[in-house]
Amino acid sequence: MTSLKLALLHGAHLFWPLALLCLWAIFRGRGTPRIVAGLVLILSLPPAWARFVEPRLLTVHEER
Repeated sequence: MTSLKLALLHGAHLFWPLALLCLWAIFRGRGTPRIVAGLVLILSLPPAWARFVEPRLLTVHEER
């Protein structure tokens, strides 16, 4: 595998600590940090969906 593929594969698991940190900042923060954490969380959700959820939804049909 290329280094980019490996970075995407293993780097995607950094989403979970990032999401927890953002949620903590949203619930505990005030003002600008709260807004920034919300934006970071919103922007990180589509790549996380594409990495963790969408591959499980895909169905492969084999032809004979």
